[in-house]
Amino acid sequence: MNIHFHSLNKNEMTKRRLLALLCCLVTVLVMRAQEPGIRFEENKTWKELLQMAGEQNRLIFLDCYTSWCGPCKAMAKDVFPLPEVGAFMNKHFINVKFDMEKGEGVDLYNKYKPFIPGFPTYLLINSKGQVIHQVAGYNAAEKFLAKMQNGLEERSWIAYSNKYEEGRRDWPFIQTYLNLLEDAFQKATIKKVTAEVLPLLTLDAISNDSSAYRVFRKYWTDAESPLLWSLLSSPGIYRKFRDPERDVNEWGGRLFKKAVDNYTSISVDSPAIYDVAKAKLLIDNLRKLYVSSRENSITLMLLSLAVIENDGPRFVQLYQSATTFGLLRYDNTFISKAARHFAAKTNDKALLQQYLSCITIDLNDRFIAPGDLRNYAFILDKIGEQGKAKEYYALADKKEAAFRKQFESAKQ
Repeated sequence: MNIHFHSLNKNEMTKRRLLALLCCLVTVLVMRAQEPGIRFEENKTWKELLQMAGEQNRLIFLDCYTSWCGPCKAMAKDVFPLPEVGAFMNKHFINVKFDMEKGEGVDLYNKYKPFIPGFPTYLLINSKGQVIHQVAGYNAAEKFLAKMQNGLEERSWIAYSNKYEEGRRDWPFIQTYLNLLEDAFQKATIKKVTAEVLPLLTLDAISNDSSAYRVFRKYWTDAESPLLWSLLSSPGIYRKFRDPERDVNEWGGRLFKKAVDNYTSISVDSPAIYDVAKAKLLIDNLRKLYVSSRENSITLMLLSLAVIENDGPRFVQLYQSATTFGLLRYDNTFISKAARHFAAKTNDKALLQQYLSCITIDLNDRFIAPGDLRNYAFILDKIGEQGKAKEYYALADKKEAAFRKQFESAKQ
């Protein structure tokens, strides 16, 4: 009886083990069948991959990466393993990845270098080895898949480049083309295209064509253009395209600030090329428009004119009035250069003291510019305070050495 009992127990244990083994096998098979993420072909040469693409009538998805590239690792960790990404990519493409600095990846990099602005870069390549689509940088899953779908549907910057070269210039096309170039980090081509198409913009186009308006808002940089002034003084245009007035005014303010910075710079560094008529026109238009930092920009333009006209007392008066109203807080470099410019032309100690008072020196400011310290020291020296001047010159040298050391560390 005992023998029979042990025999049954042993048989039961064997059955259980077989059942457990079978369950494990089924689980593994199911997991493999549902394995998420992109399946990359491995241990195949580029020649073999091109042959596969021809036989299967599919495009090759080539992930161009390097071992040191942070965004490459992030894509491999966060995006490529997702089930929805794998489902799409495995269905439509032959997926491969090559380190562009190792093995056959080096040859592929040299071959496709014009299409690789940085890492990571993703190329869709046909069986003839021709690139038909290119995307670069880290992309969240939804955006990545949308860009890959663009490649399947020939909405790539490469296809659009061919159409552009054939003469296509309608604004919806141009807007899409520039967006595709942005996604592909094709900076040189963007610069070329915008230089060619922006002069074609008219007030009628930006008033009635949403694509023309969007291209203008994104790529226009000329603050001295009547076209910009017309837009900024016509709220009906940007309201039509649901652009908030605040956003438009901030955009206009940034453009004007860039132009103003150019005038202030050349007023002290290259006065011979300063165009007084254009400067006065810019001031007049700033007075008519409501853009961000308008008062500060007008003040800077008036100060630059005072420099050009060698009117030191006018410069000091403008500076004192402006600072009373809280302006010129972030323009100390121009102010200090202009103050030195005037100080170099006089030995009148009363005037020199006024110019010195225009330069704000905060020794607790870690980022104070060495040039501002030197300009301050220069005027101190002319006033006769050589000891103080020597201290500020030494401090300027110390600051400059610290900045240089910080810059060199950042490069490494």
